[in-house]
Amino acid sequence: MHLRNVDIQEVDMNGTKNTAEILKRAIDMDTIPTDPLTREHFGFSKCDDTDGEVNLGGLYEGLLSATYLGVTTKQIHQWQTDNKLAAAILDAYYPQESGYLNWFKQNQHLVDANYVRPGGLKAPPSHGERISEDHCGRSW
Repeated sequence: MHLRNVDIQEVDMNGTKNTAEILKRAIDMDTIPTDPLTREHFGFSKCDDTDGEVNLGGLYEGLLSATYLGVTTKQIHQWQTDNKLAAAILDAYYPQESGYLNWFKQNQHLVDANYVRPGGLKAPPSHGERISEDHCGRSW
Protein backbone atom coordinates (compact mmCIF):
# COMPACT_ATOMS: atom_id res chain seq x y z
CA MET A 1 0.00 0.00 0.00
CA HIS A 2 1.42 3.32 -1.07
CA LEU A 3 0.22 6.82 -0.48
CA ARG A 4 -0.57 8.58 -3.70
CA ASN A 5 -2.35 11.86 -4.06
CA VAL A 6 -5.15 10.79 -6.37
CA ASP A 7 -8.46 12.60 -6.52
CA ILE A 8 -11.16 9.93 -6.56
CA GLN A 9 -14.78 10.71 -7.27
CA GLU A 10 -16.04 9.36 -3.95
CA VAL A 11 -19.76 9.99 -4.02
CA ASP A 12 -22.16 8.21 -6.28
CA MET A 13 -24.92 10.71 -7.02
CA ASN A 14 -27.55 7.94 -6.94
CA GLY A 15 -26.49 6.99 -3.42
CA THR A 16 -25.71 3.42 -4.41
CA LYS A 17 -22.18 3.26 -3.00
CA ASN A 18 -21.65 2.56 0.66
CA THR A 19 -18.40 3.42 2.41
CA ALA A 20 -17.07 -0.14 2.08
CA GLU A 21 -17.35 0.14 -1.71
CA ILE A 22 -15.56 3.49 -1.61
CA LEU A 23 -12.84 1.87 0.53
CA LYS A 24 -12.47 -0.97 -1.99
CA ARG A 25 -12.21 1.48 -4.87
CA ALA A 26 -9.42 3.39 -3.12
CA ILE A 27 -7.59 0.17 -2.23
CA ASP A 28 -7.89 -1.06 -5.83
CA MET A 29 -6.28 2.23 -6.94
CA ASP A 30 -3.51 1.74 -4.35
CA THR A 31 -4.55 4.88 -2.49
CA ILE A 32 -5.78 5.88 0.94
CA PRO A 33 -9.46 6.88 0.90
CA THR A 34 -10.15 10.61 1.01
CA ASP A 35 -13.92 10.49 1.51
CA PRO A 36 -14.51 11.80 5.07
CA LEU A 37 -17.21 9.28 6.00
CA THR A 38 -15.18 6.36 4.63
CA ARG A 39 -12.16 7.58 6.59
CA GLU A 40 -14.30 7.75 9.73
CA HIS A 41 -15.96 4.36 9.25
CA PHE A 42 -12.70 2.48 8.68
CA GLY A 43 -10.33 4.21 11.10
CA PHE A 44 -8.23 6.39 8.81
CA SER A 45 -9.48 9.60 10.47
CA LYS A 46 -8.12 8.39 13.81
CA CYS A 47 -4.57 7.89 12.53
CA ASP A 48 -2.06 10.47 13.66
CA ASP A 49 0.24 10.11 10.65
CA THR A 50 0.61 8.60 7.20
CA ASP A 51 2.42 5.50 8.50
CA GLY A 52 -0.74 4.54 10.37
CA GLU A 53 -2.88 5.17 7.29
CA VAL A 54 -0.59 3.04 5.13
CA ASN A 55 -0.67 0.19 7.66
CA LEU A 56 -4.45 0.37 7.87
CA GLY A 57 -4.73 0.47 4.08
CA GLY A 58 -2.49 -2.59 3.82
CA LEU A 59 -4.68 -4.42 6.31
CA TYR A 60 -7.79 -3.70 4.23
CA GLU A 61 -5.92 -4.59 1.05
CA GLY A 62 -5.31 -8.07 2.45
CA LEU A 63 -8.94 -8.42 3.49
CA LEU A 64 -10.34 -7.32 0.14
CA SER A 65 -7.86 -9.16 -2.07
CA ALA A 66 -9.58 -11.94 -3.98
CA THR A 67 -6.31 -13.88 -3.97
CA TYR A 68 -5.67 -13.52 -0.23
CA LEU A 69 -8.68 -13.36 2.10
CA GLY A 70 -11.40 -12.40 -0.38
CA VAL A 71 -13.71 -10.62 2.04
CA THR A 72 -16.48 -8.79 0.18
CA THR A 73 -17.47 -5.16 0.54
CA LYS A 74 -20.89 -6.37 1.66
CA GLN A 75 -19.28 -8.26 4.56
CA ILE A 76 -17.06 -5.34 5.59
CA HIS A 77 -20.02 -2.95 5.38
CA GLN A 78 -22.03 -5.25 7.67
CA TRP A 79 -19.16 -5.52 10.18
CA GLN A 80 -18.85 -1.73 10.24
CA THR A 81 -22.58 -1.09 10.67
CA ASP A 82 -22.76 -3.72 13.43
CA ASN A 83 -19.74 -2.09 15.18
CA LYS A 84 -17.88 -5.44 15.01
CA LEU A 85 -15.13 -4.41 12.63
CA ALA A 86 -12.10 -5.05 14.85
CA ALA A 87 -13.20 -8.53 15.95
CA ALA A 88 -14.27 -9.48 12.43
CA ILE A 89 -10.92 -8.38 10.97
CA LEU A 90 -9.06 -10.53 13.48
CA ASP A 91 -11.36 -13.48 12.75
CA ALA A 92 -10.95 -13.07 8.98
CA TYR A 93 -7.16 -13.09 9.21
CA TYR A 94 -7.01 -16.08 11.58
CA PRO A 95 -4.78 -18.16 11.37
CA GLN A 96 -2.74 -16.10 8.86
CA GLU A 97 -0.12 -13.68 10.07
CA SER A 98 1.12 -10.51 8.42
CA GLY A 99 2.96 -7.37 9.39
CA TYR A 100 -0.23 -5.38 8.89
CA LEU A 101 -2.15 -7.74 11.15
CA ASN A 102 0.50 -7.55 13.85
CA TRP A 103 0.32 -3.75 13.66
CA PHE A 104 -3.49 -3.88 13.82
CA LYS A 105 -3.46 -5.98 16.98
CA GLN A 106 -1.86 -3.00 18.70
CA ASN A 107 -4.16 -0.46 17.01
CA GLN A 108 -7.64 -1.99 17.06
CA HIS A 109 -8.94 1.17 18.69
CA LEU A 110 -8.78 2.87 15.29
CA VAL A 111 -11.87 1.02 14.07
CA ASP A 112 -13.71 1.24 17.40
CA ALA A 113 -16.59 3.68 16.97
CA ASN A 114 -16.37 4.68 20.65
CA TYR A 115 -12.73 5.77 20.55
CA VAL A 116 -11.90 9.47 20.27
CA ARG A 117 -8.44 10.70 19.24
CA PRO A 118 -6.16 11.96 22.01
CA GLY A 119 -6.31 15.73 22.14
CA GLY A 120 -9.96 15.68 21.06
CA LEU A 121 -12.83 14.73 23.28
CA LYS A 122 -11.93 12.48 26.17
CA ALA A 123 -11.76 8.81 25.23
CA PRO A 124 -13.94 6.43 27.24
CA PRO A 125 -12.04 5.14 30.31
CA SER A 126 -11.70 1.64 28.87
CA HIS A 127 -9.69 3.10 26.00
CA GLY A 128 -8.04 6.13 27.57
CA GLU A 129 -6.08 4.01 30.04
CA ARG A 130 -4.40 1.88 27.38
CA ILE A 131 -3.96 4.15 24.37
CA SER A 132 -0.97 6.41 23.94
CA GLU A 133 -1.02 9.44 21.68
CA ASP A 134 1.50 8.08 19.20
CA HIS A 135 0.03 4.58 18.99
CA CYS A 136 -1.22 4.84 15.42
CA GLY A 137 2.04 5.75 13.79
CA ARG A 138 4.33 3.24 15.41
CA SER A 139 5.95 0.50 13.40
CA TRP A 140 5.33 -2.87 15.01
